[in-house]
This record gives sequence, structure tokens and C-alpha cells, in this order.
Amino acid sequence: MRLARFNDALWFRALRAGLSREAAEDVIQITWLRLLEHGQSIRDPDALPGWLMTTLNREIQRDQRKLRPHAELNDLDTRDDESRGPEASALAGDRDRLLWEAVDQLPEQRRQLLLMLTDDPPASYKEISISLSMPVGTMGWARRRCLDQLRQRLEDTDF
Repeated sequence: MRLARFNDALWFRALRAGLSREAAEDVIQITWLRLLEHGQSIRDPDALPGWLMTTLNREIQRDQRKLRPHAELNDLDTRDDESRGPEASALAGDRDRLLWEAVDQLPEQRRQLLLMLTDDPPASYKEISISLSMPVGTMGWARRRCLDQLRQRLEDTDF
């Protein structure tokens, strides 16, 4: 398998996340390093594109957390939390936890598809096609199947 074919997708995602060229270079290099460290754990070669994107996204988040200045408590906008009250906040926390548990149970490629489509801004079908090695023409169908499967998992847990 030629790994270099994934490099463009990694660069595209890193730059799209707003990283500088130098920061993008760093997170991509770390992503490749993580592959060297953990590549033997990838059993299915078809899972590699999703694994690379997930690893890259985590490295991007780490990089952005390093650079983000710590907000003062006074600067935080807590109107939503105050207006909802503790019960509503607890219910929202439970809802979010159940949702992410259901997302984590999806097959790797479907999970990656869902995450890329809900990214802010969402990835284009072309980006997803490159990252997940999926034909662009199957994206709508794959998205619908992914959401149907997620909906079913949530219904099974009385979400």
C-alpha cells in the first residue's frame, strides 16, 4: 500500500482546521509517527484512512489546545447553563454521553464519515472520498445508512 497517497488528504484537513503551515507539518509528522508506533494494531487495511484522519484530528485538537489562551472564568458565557438549571444540564450531559457512545459503536468508516460531515465546517464529499477511499457517488447512501444505524442504536437504548 502506498502511504504517500494519504498525505494530501492529511495536509488538506490540517490546513482546513486553520493551522499554520508549520503547525500542519508538525501534526502530520506526529500522525505518521503514531502510525509507526501503532500501525501493527490496524488489522484491516481499509481502516487505515479513517485511523489516519482520527489520529490527525486528535493531534490538531492537542495543538489547538496548546495555543488557546486559558479563558478567565468571568469571560465564559454561562447564560445557557444558568437558564437551564442543574436538572436540564444533567439531562443534556446524559444525552450527549449516550449519543457519543452510540457514535463510538459505529463501524470505523461510518463513524469517520459522520464525524467528517459534522465537522465545522463539514468536509466536502471530495475530501471524504479521498480520506475514506469511498467513491463520491456513494456518499449520500453511506450517510443515510450511517444515520439510520445511529438512530437504531439510540432507539435500542431508549434514547
